[in-house]
Amino acid sequence: MSTSSGTDSAITVLQKHNLEEFLKVIRNFKKDGKTRHSELHFQTKLEVLNRKWKTYEDNHFSANQSLAQTKELLQKYLTKYDEAEAEYKVCSIEFAEGLSEFRKRARHTNDSADGTLQSVEPDAIRLEQIKVPTFDGTCPAWISFRDLFKSLVHDNGRLSGVQKLQYLRASVKGEASQKIRHLNMSDVNYFAAWDLLTKRYDNRRIIA
Repeated sequence: MSTSSGTDSAITVLQKHNLEEFLKVIRNFKKDGKTRHSELHFQTKLEVLNRKWKTYEDNHFSANQSLAQTKELLQKYLTKYDEAEAEYKVCSIEFAEGLSEFRKRARHTNDSADGTLQSVEPDAIRLEQIKVPTFDGTCPAWISFRDLFKSLVHDNGRLSGVQKLQYLRASVKGEASQKIRHLNMSDVNYFAAWDLLTKRYDNRRIIA
């Protein structure tokens, strides 16, 4: 089917489906009552959201190429993609924040049971307040991204590893995203993800 004739190509039909599946995760979460919120709930939602976004993003280049000759359709597609990407960043960070909060509560409960009560900060940083630019996986852009990310997120002692990992996943695209997308959401995996990226992009010969 030809996009120029007003019909959708196979890849654009697929992307419409992928986008709908991605947005469905967000809609369903918003319908969920707070009584359903738990560590497992946020972890499951976050994993599904990341998986749906990966599927949508993996086909983005092909869809872009398919619509290259039809400017109006391409612009509409790119607008939807940009809106979806913004939704992904906000929602994935919200899910990670919820997951981290429930894990913090669990540790707090365990500490209380052990007689080592520790306070839970009521003013924990809202992840949405930290604005980190996107790293597209090209080596020349790495240094500025790395330094800013380290300043805002990596060296921020008030963020958990889970929060940092989701921030990282939401901020990288292309090859960089592919290098860390296999890692499950956990505190320790943030450091594994950061190590993978720094080993790849801190190579001075590649940057030069």
